[in-house]
Amino acid sequence: MSNRAVLLTIALSILSLPVLAQDRTNPVAPVTDQDFGSAATMPASSVSVSGSVNTLDGNPLDGARIELRDTLTGNVLGHTYSKKNGSFQLYNIPKGSYEVVATKGVTESRERVDLALGDTSVNLKMSNPVNEIGNNDATVSVSQYKVPGKARKEFEKAQKAFNEGKMDEAKAHSNKALDTYQYFAEALTLRGIIEVNAKENEQGQADLQKAIQLDPNYGLAYFAMGASLNIAGKFDEAARTLERGVAVKPDGWQGFFELSKATLAKGDFKAALKNATTAEKLSNDAYAPIHVVKAHALMGLQQYQPAVAELEHYLNREPQGSIAASARQTLDQAKAFVAASGTSAKSATASGTN
Repeated sequence: MSNRAVLLTIALSILSLPVLAQDRTNPVAPVTDQDFGSAATMPASSVSVSGSVNTLDGNPLDGARIELRDTLTGNVLGHTYSKKNGSFQLYNIPKGSYEVVATKGVTESRERVDLALGDTSVNLKMSNPVNEIGNNDATVSVSQYKVPGKARKEFEKAQKAFNEGKMDEAKAHSNKALDTYQYFAEALTLRGIIEVNAKENEQGQADLQKAIQLDPNYGLAYFAMGASLNIAGKFDEAARTLERGVAVKPDGWQGFFELSKATLAKGDFKAALKNATTAEKLSNDAYAPIHVVKAHALMGLQQYQPAVAELEHYLNREPQGSIAASARQTLDQAKAFVAASGTSAKSATASGTN
Protein backbone atom coordinates (compact mmCIF):
# COMPACT_ATOMS: atom_id res chain seq x y z
CA MET A 1 0.00 0.00 0.00
CA SER A 2 1.29 3.47 -0.82
CA ASN A 3 2.19 6.02 1.81
CA ARG A 4 -0.67 8.27 0.74
CA ALA A 5 -3.35 9.23 3.22
CA VAL A 6 -5.34 6.03 3.02
CA LEU A 7 -6.53 6.38 6.61
CA LEU A 8 -8.35 9.63 6.05
CA THR A 9 -11.75 8.00 5.76
CA ILE A 10 -11.43 6.50 9.23
CA ALA A 11 -13.68 8.49 11.56
CA LEU A 12 -12.04 11.28 13.54
CA SER A 13 -13.15 9.61 16.70
CA ILE A 14 -12.29 12.16 19.38
CA LEU A 15 -12.11 15.50 17.61
CA SER A 16 -15.51 16.39 19.03
CA LEU A 17 -14.31 16.09 22.63
CA PRO A 18 -15.92 18.72 24.86
CA VAL A 19 -13.84 21.81 25.47
CA LEU A 20 -11.66 21.34 28.51
CA ALA A 21 -12.50 23.32 31.62
CA GLN A 22 -10.17 26.19 32.40
CA ASP A 23 -9.19 24.83 35.80
CA ARG A 24 -8.70 21.22 34.72
CA THR A 25 -5.66 19.67 36.35
CA ASN A 26 -3.25 17.91 34.03
CA PRO A 27 -2.68 14.28 35.01
CA VAL A 28 0.82 12.98 35.42
CA ALA A 29 2.23 12.07 32.02
CA PRO A 30 3.83 8.66 31.43
CA VAL A 31 7.34 8.69 32.81
CA THR A 32 10.62 7.55 31.28
CA ASP A 33 13.94 6.61 32.77
CA GLN A 34 15.01 10.26 32.56
CA ASP A 35 11.84 11.33 34.40
CA PHE A 36 12.56 8.83 37.15
CA GLY A 37 15.81 10.69 37.83
CA SER A 38 19.14 9.34 38.95
CA ALA A 39 19.97 6.98 41.76
CA ALA A 40 21.59 9.85 43.66
CA THR A 41 18.29 11.76 43.82
CA MET A 42 15.98 8.86 44.63
CA PRO A 43 13.72 9.31 47.66
CA ALA A 44 14.22 6.71 50.37
CA SER A 45 10.74 5.28 49.68
CA SER A 46 11.54 4.67 45.98
CA VAL A 47 13.27 1.79 44.27
CA SER A 48 14.52 0.93 40.80
CA VAL A 49 14.19 -1.80 38.18
CA SER A 50 17.08 -2.63 35.90
CA GLY A 51 17.69 -5.46 33.49
CA SER A 52 18.23 -6.51 29.90
CA VAL A 53 16.31 -7.71 26.87
CA ASN A 54 17.80 -10.38 24.63
CA THR A 55 16.69 -12.69 21.86
CA LEU A 56 16.34 -16.38 22.58
CA ASP A 57 19.80 -16.97 21.12
CA GLY A 58 21.35 -14.38 23.44
CA ASN A 59 21.67 -11.31 21.21
CA PRO A 60 20.80 -7.95 22.85
CA LEU A 61 17.71 -6.13 21.59
CA ASP A 62 18.15 -2.42 20.94
CA GLY A 63 15.10 -0.14 21.05
CA ALA A 64 12.64 -2.52 22.71
CA ARG A 65 9.96 -0.61 24.59
CA ILE A 66 10.02 -1.38 28.33
CA GLU A 67 6.84 -0.63 30.24
CA LEU A 68 6.13 -0.73 33.96
CA ARG A 69 2.49 -1.71 34.42
CA ASP A 70 0.12 -1.84 37.37
CA THR A 71 -0.62 -5.52 38.00
CA LEU A 72 -4.25 -4.81 38.89
CA THR A 73 -5.31 -2.33 36.21
CA GLY A 74 -2.75 -2.93 33.47
CA ASN A 75 -2.13 0.85 33.30
CA VAL A 76 1.32 1.91 32.10
CA LEU A 77 3.03 3.80 34.92
CA GLY A 78 6.28 4.48 33.10
CA HIS A 79 8.34 3.43 30.12
CA THR A 80 11.79 3.54 28.58
CA TYR A 81 13.67 1.83 25.70
CA SER A 82 16.48 -0.68 25.79
CA LYS A 83 19.96 0.46 24.78
CA LYS A 84 22.21 -1.09 22.14
CA ASN A 85 23.48 -3.65 24.64
CA GLY A 86 19.88 -4.53 25.57
CA SER A 87 20.06 -2.92 29.02
CA PHE A 88 17.48 -0.63 30.60
CA GLN A 89 16.82 1.02 33.95
CA LEU A 90 13.88 2.77 35.61
CA TYR A 91 14.30 4.86 38.78
CA ASN A 92 12.08 6.53 41.40
CA ILE A 93 9.43 3.83 41.46
CA PRO A 94 7.16 3.65 44.53
CA LYS A 95 7.49 0.35 46.37
CA GLY A 96 4.92 -2.25 45.31
CA SER A 97 4.18 -5.03 42.83
CA TYR A 98 4.41 -4.42 39.09
CA GLU A 99 4.78 -6.11 35.74
CA VAL A 100 7.73 -5.32 33.46
CA VAL A 101 6.74 -5.73 29.80
CA ALA A 102 9.12 -5.58 26.84
CA THR A 103 7.70 -5.21 23.32
CA LYS A 104 9.12 -4.84 19.84
CA GLY A 105 6.86 -5.25 16.86
CA VAL A 106 4.25 -7.74 17.97
CA THR A 107 6.75 -9.73 20.04
CA GLU A 108 6.34 -9.42 23.78
CA SER A 109 7.98 -10.64 26.98
CA ARG A 110 6.84 -9.92 30.53
CA GLU A 111 7.77 -10.63 34.13
CA ARG A 112 6.17 -9.71 37.46
CA VAL A 113 8.36 -8.00 40.03
CA ASP A 114 7.84 -7.31 43.73
CA LEU A 115 9.52 -4.07 44.70
CA ALA A 116 8.28 -4.08 48.26
CA LEU A 117 11.73 -5.04 49.55
CA GLY A 118 13.89 -2.87 47.30
CA ASP A 119 15.63 -2.71 43.93
CA THR A 120 15.40 -5.63 41.55
CA SER A 121 16.69 -6.80 38.18
CA VAL A 122 14.97 -8.74 35.41
CA ASN A 123 16.28 -10.45 32.30
CA LEU A 124 13.69 -10.70 29.53
CA LYS A 125 13.97 -12.91 26.46
CA MET A 126 11.94 -12.82 23.25
CA SER A 127 12.09 -14.20 19.76
CA ASN A 128 13.55 -11.97 17.06
CA PRO A 129 10.69 -9.51 16.50
CA VAL A 130 11.25 -8.60 12.86
CA ASN A 131 12.04 -10.69 9.80
CA GLU A 132 12.87 -8.00 7.31
CA ILE A 133 15.18 -6.38 4.82
CA GLY A 134 15.63 -2.75 5.85
CA ASN A 135 13.62 -0.97 8.49
CA ASN A 136 10.77 0.94 6.87
CA ASP A 137 7.88 0.56 4.48
CA ALA A 138 10.05 1.62 1.55
CA THR A 139 11.76 -1.77 1.74
CA VAL A 140 10.11 -5.11 1.12
CA SER A 141 9.82 -7.59 3.95
CA VAL A 142 10.52 -11.27 3.35
CA SER A 143 6.80 -12.06 3.67
CA GLN A 144 5.94 -9.73 0.78
CA TYR A 145 8.30 -11.52 -1.62
CA LYS A 146 5.96 -14.51 -1.46
CA VAL A 147 2.84 -12.67 -2.71
CA PRO A 148 1.75 -14.16 -6.08
CA GLY A 149 1.30 -11.81 -9.03
CA LYS A 150 -2.42 -12.58 -9.28
CA ALA A 151 -2.99 -11.52 -5.67
CA ARG A 152 -0.92 -8.38 -6.21
CA LYS A 153 -3.04 -7.37 -9.23
CA GLU A 154 -6.27 -7.82 -7.27
CA PHE A 155 -4.84 -5.72 -4.47
CA GLU A 156 -3.93 -2.93 -6.90
CA LYS A 157 -7.56 -2.95 -8.12
CA ALA A 158 -8.73 -2.81 -4.51
CA GLN A 159 -6.45 0.13 -3.82
CA LYS A 160 -7.72 2.03 -6.85
CA ALA A 161 -11.35 1.45 -5.88
CA PHE A 162 -10.62 2.51 -2.30
CA ASN A 163 -9.03 5.77 -3.43
CA GLU A 164 -12.13 6.43 -5.56
CA GLY A 165 -14.41 5.84 -2.58
CA LYS A 166 -15.86 2.59 -3.97
CA MET A 167 -15.69 0.61 -0.74
CA ASP A 168 -17.76 -2.42 -1.79
CA GLU A 169 -15.63 -2.86 -4.88
CA ALA A 170 -12.43 -2.36 -2.90
CA LYS A 171 -13.47 -5.03 -0.40
CA ALA A 172 -14.41 -7.45 -3.17
CA HIS A 173 -10.97 -7.13 -4.77
CA SER A 174 -9.30 -7.42 -1.36
CA ASN A 175 -11.22 -10.66 -0.78
CA LYS A 176 -10.06 -12.00 -4.14
CA ALA A 177 -6.46 -11.09 -3.31
CA LEU A 178 -6.75 -12.93 0.00
CA ASP A 179 -8.47 -15.92 -1.61
CA THR A 180 -5.37 -16.21 -3.79
CA TYR A 181 -2.92 -15.64 -0.95
CA GLN A 182 -4.28 -15.58 2.59
CA TYR A 183 -1.01 -14.30 4.11
CA PHE A 184 -1.11 -10.98 2.22
CA ALA A 185 -0.56 -8.36 4.97
CA GLU A 186 -1.27 -5.34 2.75
CA ALA A 187 -4.60 -6.74 1.55
CA LEU A 188 -5.58 -7.65 5.12
CA THR A 189 -4.78 -4.11 6.21
CA LEU A 190 -6.84 -2.53 3.46
CA ARG A 191 -9.78 -4.84 4.17
CA GLY A 192 -9.45 -4.07 7.88
CA ILE A 193 -9.62 -0.33 7.20
CA ILE A 194 -12.71 -0.82 5.03
CA GLU A 195 -14.37 -2.87 7.78
CA VAL A 196 -13.57 -0.28 10.45
CA ASN A 197 -15.05 2.42 8.23
CA ALA A 198 -18.18 0.29 7.89
CA LYS A 199 -18.39 0.07 11.71
CA GLU A 200 -17.41 -3.61 11.61
CA ASN A 201 -14.75 -2.89 14.20
CA GLU A 202 -14.33 -6.40 15.58
CA GLN A 203 -13.78 -7.96 12.15
CA GLY A 204 -11.57 -5.07 11.10
CA GLN A 205 -9.37 -5.46 14.15
CA ALA A 206 -9.06 -9.20 13.51
CA ASP A 207 -7.76 -8.50 9.98
CA LEU A 208 -5.40 -5.79 11.20
CA GLN A 209 -4.01 -7.95 14.00
CA LYS A 210 -3.37 -10.76 11.54
CA ALA A 211 -1.62 -8.31 9.20
CA ILE A 212 0.68 -7.19 12.02
CA GLN A 213 1.48 -10.79 12.91
CA LEU A 214 2.26 -11.65 9.29
CA ASP A 215 4.43 -8.58 8.70
CA PRO A 216 5.63 -6.85 11.89
CA ASN A 217 7.49 -4.33 9.71
CA TYR A 218 4.37 -2.93 8.03
CA GLY A 219 3.74 0.39 9.76
CA LEU A 220 0.35 1.14 8.22
CA ALA A 221 -1.20 -1.93 9.87
CA TYR A 222 -0.26 -0.55 13.30
CA PHE A 223 -1.65 2.87 12.37
CA ALA A 224 -4.96 1.41 11.25
CA MET A 225 -5.19 -0.76 14.37
CA GLY A 226 -4.47 2.27 16.53
CA ALA A 227 -7.19 4.24 14.74
CA SER A 228 -9.70 1.45 15.35
CA LEU A 229 -8.77 1.33 19.03
CA ASN A 230 -9.22 5.10 19.26
CA ILE A 231 -12.70 4.71 17.81
CA ALA A 232 -13.42 2.01 20.40
CA GLY A 233 -12.26 4.31 23.20
CA LYS A 234 -9.35 2.00 24.14
CA PHE A 235 -6.84 4.82 24.32
CA ASP A 236 -4.12 3.12 26.39
CA GLU A 237 -4.05 0.17 24.01
CA ALA A 238 -4.20 2.51 21.03
CA ALA A 239 -1.21 4.48 22.28
CA ARG A 240 0.85 1.32 22.82
CA THR A 241 0.01 0.04 19.33
CA LEU A 242 0.75 3.37 17.68
CA GLU A 243 4.05 3.78 19.51
CA ARG A 244 5.10 0.43 18.06
CA GLY A 245 3.96 1.62 14.66
CA VAL A 246 5.92 4.87 14.65
CA ALA A 247 8.98 2.96 15.85
CA VAL A 248 8.65 0.78 12.73
CA LYS A 249 7.78 3.71 10.45
CA PRO A 250 9.02 6.96 12.01
CA ASP A 251 8.10 9.02 8.93
CA GLY A 252 4.43 7.97 9.00
CA TRP A 253 2.38 11.08 9.80
CA GLN A 254 -0.83 9.05 10.12
CA GLY A 255 0.65 7.19 13.08
CA PHE A 256 1.59 10.39 14.89
CA PHE A 257 -1.84 11.88 14.14
CA GLU A 258 -3.65 8.90 15.66
CA LEU A 259 -1.19 8.92 18.56
CA SER A 260 -2.00 12.59 19.17
CA LYS A 261 -5.69 11.69 19.47
CA ALA A 262 -4.97 8.82 21.88
CA THR A 263 -2.74 10.93 24.13
CA LEU A 264 -5.26 13.80 24.02
CA ALA A 265 -8.03 11.47 25.20
CA LYS A 266 -5.75 10.26 28.00
CA GLY A 267 -5.28 13.87 29.16
CA ASP A 268 -1.58 13.99 28.30
CA PHE A 269 -1.79 17.36 26.55
CA LYS A 270 1.95 17.92 26.14
CA ALA A 271 2.35 14.59 24.36
CA ALA A 272 -0.75 15.25 22.24
CA LEU A 273 0.63 18.61 21.11
CA LYS A 274 4.04 17.11 20.36
CA ASN A 275 2.57 14.22 18.35
CA ALA A 276 0.20 16.47 16.41
CA THR A 277 3.03 18.88 15.59
CA THR A 278 5.12 15.97 14.34
CA ALA A 279 2.22 14.78 12.18
CA GLU A 280 1.84 18.29 10.76
CA LYS A 281 5.52 18.48 9.81
CA LEU A 282 5.70 14.97 8.33
CA SER A 283 2.57 15.57 6.23
CA ASN A 284 3.78 19.01 5.08
CA ASP A 285 0.57 20.37 6.66
CA ALA A 286 -1.53 18.47 4.13
CA TYR A 287 -4.25 17.40 6.56
CA ALA A 288 -6.15 20.29 8.14
CA PRO A 289 -7.84 18.38 11.05
CA ILE A 290 -4.42 18.06 12.70
CA HIS A 291 -4.87 21.70 13.72
CA VAL A 292 -8.05 20.84 15.62
CA VAL A 293 -6.19 18.26 17.70
CA LYS A 294 -3.46 20.81 18.34
CA ALA A 295 -6.10 23.30 19.46
CA HIS A 296 -7.63 20.84 21.95
CA ALA A 297 -4.17 20.07 23.35
CA LEU A 298 -3.41 23.79 23.69
CA MET A 299 -6.75 24.30 25.46
CA GLY A 300 -5.77 21.58 27.93
CA LEU A 301 -2.50 23.43 28.53
CA GLN A 302 -4.47 26.67 29.01
CA GLN A 303 -2.75 28.26 26.00
CA TYR A 304 -5.93 29.78 24.62
CA GLN A 305 -4.60 32.34 22.15
CA PRO A 306 -2.53 29.76 20.22
CA ALA A 307 -5.58 27.47 20.30
CA VAL A 308 -7.63 30.23 18.65
CA ALA A 309 -5.00 30.52 15.90
CA GLU A 310 -5.06 26.75 15.24
CA LEU A 311 -8.85 26.63 15.02
CA GLU A 312 -9.02 29.66 12.73
CA HIS A 313 -6.39 28.05 10.51
CA TYR A 314 -8.48 24.90 10.25
CA LEU A 315 -11.72 26.78 9.52
CA ASN A 316 -10.07 28.92 6.86
CA ARG A 317 -9.03 25.74 5.07
CA GLU A 318 -12.15 23.63 5.62
CA PRO A 319 -15.10 25.94 6.42
CA GLN A 320 -17.53 23.19 5.40
CA GLY A 321 -15.52 20.28 6.79
CA SER A 322 -17.11 17.40 8.66
CA ILE A 323 -15.84 18.74 12.00
CA ALA A 324 -16.23 22.45 11.18
CA ALA A 325 -19.28 22.91 13.43
CA SER A 326 -17.47 21.39 16.41
CA ALA A 327 -14.38 23.50 15.64
CA ARG A 328 -16.50 26.68 15.66
CA GLN A 329 -17.94 25.82 19.06
CA THR A 330 -14.45 25.20 20.41
CA LEU A 331 -13.25 28.47 18.85
CA ASP A 332 -16.02 30.41 20.59
CA GLN A 333 -15.04 28.94 23.95
CA ALA A 334 -11.33 29.54 23.32
CA LYS A 335 -12.07 33.18 22.52
CA ALA A 336 -14.15 33.44 25.70
CA PHE A 337 -11.20 32.13 27.73
CA VAL A 338 -8.90 34.68 26.04
CA ALA A 339 -11.34 37.48 26.83
CA ALA A 340 -11.72 36.31 30.45
CA SER A 341 -7.95 36.17 30.85
CA GLY A 342 -7.69 39.72 29.53
CA THR A 343 -10.38 40.94 31.89
CA SER A 344 -8.66 39.30 34.87
CA ALA A 345 -5.37 40.91 33.95
CA LYS A 346 -6.98 44.35 33.65
CA SER A 347 -8.72 43.91 37.02
CA ALA A 348 -5.46 42.94 38.66
CA THR A 349 -3.74 45.99 37.16
CA ALA A 350 -6.53 48.29 38.27
CA SER A 351 -6.50 46.99 41.84
CA GLY A 352 -2.74 47.39 41.94
CA THR A 353 -2.96 51.07 41.09
CA ASN A 354 -5.49 51.84 43.81
